Amino acid sequence: MPEQPSFILHQDVAGVSAEVEQEVEDALRDLTDVAEVRSLLQNVTRLKSGLKEVIAASTSSSSASSGINFNGHCSSSSSAQAGGNITSSSSTFPGGPTEHQAPGAASDADKSMWTEAEKRLQSRVLELQRQKADLHEHVLNLNSREHDLRLEVDAARREVYTSREGARSAGAELRWRKFLGRKKYQLYKTATGIRWADTGGARGYISLEHVSAFDFSHLPEDDVSEALWTKIEHCAGLMDQDRNAAGRNKNDGLI
Repeated sequence: MPEQPSFILHQDVAGVSAEVEQEVEDALRDLTDVAEVRSLLQNVTRLKSGLKEVIAASTSSSSASSGINFNGHCSSSSSAQAGGNITSSSSTFPGGPTEHQAPGAASDADKSMWTEAEKRLQSRVLELQRQKADLHEHVLNLNSREHDLRLEVDAARREVYTSREGARSAGAELRWRKFLGRKKYQLYKTATGIRWADTGGARGYISLEHVSAFDFSHLPEDDVSEALWTKIEHCAGLMDQDRNAAGRNKNDGLI
C-alpha cells in the first residue's frame, strides 16, 4: 500500500546557522583582542613597578651621596682649622676656599642630575598612566561589545532552536497523519473488504463488486486526499448506502 497524501511542512535553518557561525567567529575575535589588551595592561603594570623601584633606588643613592659630601666637607674644614693653628690664627691654608667649595658644587650637580632624572621618570610614569587609562577604556568598550555579541548569539541560538522545534513538530505531525491514514485504511479494509491492487498496470482499491484505478495527477495536492477517500467510499458502496439511507429518511419525514 502506498503512503497516504499529506501536508509536509519544510523549514530551512541553514541561513540562520550560517549567521550564528559568523557571529560566534566575530565574538571569538573580539575576545582575542580583549586578551591582548589585558596582556598590555599587565606589561604596563610591571613597567610601572620597575619605574618605582628605579625612583626609590635613585632617591636612596642621592641621600647616600649627600651624606658622603657632607662628611667630606666637615673633614676638610677640620684640616684647614688645624693648619691655621700651626701657622697663624688669622691665616688660612692655601687653596682652602677652593677645597671647601668643590664638594658643595659636586653635591649640587648630583642633586640637579637626580632631579632631572626624577622629572623624566615622572613624565614617563604619567605617560604610561595615560596609556593605561586609554587601554582601560578600550577594554571597557570591548567588554561592552562582547556582551552585545553574546546577546546576539543567544538570540540566534534561540531562533535556531525554535526553527528546529518547528521542524520536529512538522515531522511529528507528518508521522501522525501517516499513522492515521494507515489506521483509516485498516478500518475501511475491515468494514468493507476493499484491498489495494496493482495488476496489469491498473492500480487502485478493489472491493467485492467494484474495481477502480485512481489517477490524481490532474488534481491539486489539497484535493487529493478527499478525492481518494471518495473513491474508496464509492468502491466500498458506502456512498450508495448513504444515499439510500438519506432517501429513506426523507420519505419518512426525518429530513
